[in-house]
Formats: sequence, structure tokens, C-alpha cells
Amino acid sequence: MKSKRRIITEEPEELLHRYGDDILQSESFQKMKKYNHHRYSNTYSHCIAVTMRALAYCKKKKKKVDPEALVRGCLLHDYYLYNHRTNERIKWHLIRHPKVAAENAKRDFNVDETVERMIRTHMWPLTPFHIPTCRESWILMNADKAVSYWERFPKRLEKRQEKLKKKAG
Repeated sequence: MKSKRRIITEEPEELLHRYGDDILQSESFQKMKKYNHHRYSNTYSHCIAVTMRALAYCKKKKKKVDPEALVRGCLLHDYYLYNHRTNERIKWHLIRHPKVAAENAKRDFNVDETVERMIRTHMWPLTPFHIPTCRESWILMNADKAVSYWERFPKRLEKRQEKLKKKAG
């Protein structure tokens, strides 16, 4: 089987829509707008931000990746479809949600093995038995952690952006 990996040259927005429009337009993905996430965000905008960060990183660093798997895995990594702050039946959300998200993604979007593995491993090392095994998984995991940090501390992001603007000119 031929590898689908290549260096990304397109803009992240273009790849997001090329490989993720069916997900973005789906009714179930749209429902994610109502689930709070990381204090100042929701799961819908979080998943899009993670996707954009991962794609921008790969383009900047000229990483060879499967762009379709990367987009689909990033968009669906938190596709658990419940409010983890109010759903008392969900215990241990932090380590259980990757499994729920992967099952939902398989059911609703018929994802392949690579995308399923990306979703299942994105919380490593909190999920010690689900270790990232492909480049796309590692990129998703790191993009998720970076975006999560800035979503939890938006004032720090604003200060950082101000410093970068001053430095640039």
C-alpha cells in the first residue's frame, strides 16, 4: 500500500475544508458548540483550533504527513458528544473520552484505523496503554496540548501576541 504522506504546501483552511467539510457540516459535529471545553471554549471551536494548529505546524516545519488523516483525526479527537461538567454518569472523563470519541467517530464517519488510533491516543501519557504510534498521532497530541493551554489562559495568549507584534515591527 502506497503511503499518503506528503509535505503540506496548501493553506490550512484549504485542507480543513477539503478533508473535513463533511464533518464540519454534520449536525452531530455542530452540536459540539453547546459543550463547554477548557473554560473559555467549546469542543467545536477547540477541535477546529487543534486542526489548524497541527496543519500550520506541518506546513511551517515541512513535515511529511497524511493530510486527510491529520484533518479528520484532529477534528474528531474530542467527538465524545456530552457535557463532561454536568454528566454525572461519566466518571474519569479525562482518560475515558478518547475511547468514546473514537467509537462515535467510527459510527458517524466511518473513520479508518489511522484516524481511530489518533483519537484513542491523543491523551497520552494519561492513557498509558494507548501510546501514539504514528507521526499524525504525535502531532495531534502536541497540538491539542498547546491549544488547551492557550484556551485555559487566554490572557497569557493576548500578552504573548502583543510581545510578538512589538518584536515584528
